[in-house]
Amino acid sequence: MADVRQNLGTLLEIFSDNEAATELIRPEGNKITATLGCDLDPAMPGACIVSKRYLAGGGLTGSVALIGSTRMDYATIVPRAQYIMNKTTDLLAEGGITNG
Repeated sequence: MADVRQNLGTLLEIFSDNEAATELIRPEGNKITATLGCDLDPAMPGACIVSKRYLAGGGLTGSVALIGSTRMDYATIVPRAQYIMNKTTDLLAEGGITNG
C-alpha cells in the first residue's frame, strides 16, 4: 500500500507540470506501448502506463494513456485502448464530434 500512495503522490506532482506529464505519457513512435513503472523516471514500482499517440489533424498529435497496476489484464486492456485511440484519430480527422 505504501507504493500505491507514493506512486499517486508522484503522479500528482508530475501532472501538475504539463511538460513532465507530456513526457510521462508520450510513447515513442506510433505504436501502443506499455512502460513499467520501474522504467520510468522517477520510478513508480508496481505501476504501468499503456499509451499511444493519435493524430489530431493539421500535423498535431496527442496521446491517450491508461495508468494502472502492472497486474492489469493486458490482453483485455491493450485492444480496447487501441480501439479508443483509433476512434479518437478517426473522429479528429473527420472534424471532431458534433452535436446532432
